[in-house]
Amino acid sequence: MTAREYNIFVRDYSDNAYRFAYTLIKQREHARDIVQDVFMKLWEQRDNINKDKIKSWIFSSVYHKAIDELRKKKNFSAIENIKEVVYNDYSSIKEDLNKYLDCLPAVQKSALLLKDQEGCKYEEISEILHLSMQQVKVYIFRARKQMQQLIQQKDNII
Repeated sequence: MTAREYNIFVRDYSDNAYRFAYTLIKQREHARDIVQDVFMKLWEQRDNINKDKIKSWIFSSVYHKAIDELRKKKNFSAIENIKEVVYNDYSSIKEDLNKYLDCLPAVQKSALLLKDQEGCKYEEISEILHLSMQQVKVYIFRARKQMQQLIQQKDNII
């Protein structure tokens, strides 16, 4: 991979990778660090990575780093009990959807975000999450069903 090709990959995928990481971990700085680490690793391993599967490689790397970060955060917050306030400018509907997304298991949330937010195909999601196509379809179906139930519950409360 040449430096020019690398720059094209950064231009094409960095924003989406950041959005994916941020949606998973909800911390801007950590999401930026994850994306930066992934693109540094991409440059270091540029000769070993198949250019045809670069999108899958990037999102898979972001996913695994985000999961590692969540595990560290869970362990760290149990010890320190640190709370971080994240300021955002989302509408109340987006805030509700994000709360509902947070209720989903990590793999369902990731599969749903990759499909609906990033526009990945089932094959790409399968590669990114290291799941079979059938598992991907089941996780997305279950995530959508659970989101639907959460939205209906909220509507019934109002």
